[in-house]
Amino acid sequence: MSDRCKSELIPSASKVENETQHAFVEKIFERINVTGWTWPVPMSGKTAEKIRRKTAEDLRESRAALQSLADFVSRLAPRIQPADGFFVRPNRFLLIGKPRKTKPKVVFAVMAWDLTSTVLPVVKAILDAAGYTVTHAGDRGGQVIFDDIWGLMTEAEVVLVDFTGRRPNVYLEFGMAIVLGKPIVATTQRKDDLPSDTPNLKYIHYLDKIGDRTLQEGLVNAIKDTVRDITSA
Repeated sequence: MSDRCKSELIPSASKVENETQHAFVEKIFERINVTGWTWPVPMSGKTAEKIRRKTAEDLRESRAALQSLADFVSRLAPRIQPADGFFVRPNRFLLIGKPRKTKPKVVFAVMAWDLTSTVLPVVKAILDAAGYTVTHAGDRGGQVIFDDIWGLMTEAEVVLVDFTGRRPNVYLEFGMAIVLGKPIVATTQRKDDLPSDTPNLKYIHYLDKIGDRTLQEGLVNAIKDTVRDITSA
């Protein structure tokens, strides 16, 4: 409340003598979100003081809650600085590593492991010919950990997610790409494998058979369009 409210309205509340004045004061307290209070006419000074204390308490609790929320959000927000790409600082409680810089024309591929011997080589051939570099979690060899996936994904300009097979690791890495704010190009051999809660996700539906050229004809343009849409937004 303003100083005027404290110095004038609260003291005068105890002097309210008729219904019109009572309704006026009631409206004032209603506007500052004091609810559930009733009082007789005229309002006593004790009741007015009780309302004043409750109002001050509510305001303090609201400010404290908002500050706690702001502090929580500030800790979650990644520190991003544009400079020929983005620097992303991983959550120090989950991922250990130095900030990495986005590399232009690098595509991080996310897909089921059984597609890495069939679809991944096709994707690499298409994008290599267009001047792109394709990386994948399996490139490092040995045990794959989140730090490696996070690092490779952070460095990528765009993330290619193939949802064929509904693999848990694919959905997990898809979520990581969303958190990083990466441009995402989706592909699938079956439309039903796409996440049901992303109806606006653009995707390429291709067939796993000889002669199908859907990826060859649409993948490069899909990547270029997606990156342009994200960076120009």
